[in-house]
Amino acid sequence: MVRPASGLAQMLADHGVADKPARVYLAACRAGPQTASELARLSAVNRVEAYRFIKQLTDDGLLLATGSRPGRFAALPPERLIDRWIRRASERVQRLESDRDKVLAEWREGRTEFDDGDPRRFAVLEGR
Repeated sequence: MVRPASGLAQMLADHGVADKPARVYLAACRAGPQTASELARLSAVNRVEAYRFIKQLTDDGLLLATGSRPGRFAALPPERLIDRWIRRASERVQRLESDRDKVLAEWREGRTEFDDGDPRRFAVLEGR
């Protein structure tokens, strides 16, 4: 059974990878290219579930099919995975920074559109 690599396992969880798929990914990281059955055994995940997780991880780019027969799956190296996450986070920050002034200007324009300038407010309370 694969013991979780606490730092990488935590990063996987932080990026939305559930526990069992993370165990499959970590098994592939440690063992190198493996068949689905081998990854299921190494990660202590039910074989049927492992096939589903392998497809999900492959679709997400965390596992790569080697193209050999029987089919083997290799993990995207953790360095490349972390670099990908850093790049995506940087892109999100850049978008936030570039859109900040535009969004705030739109917000201010929208507020004046609905704000009639009368500061008086009242509330109707119902009860006994």
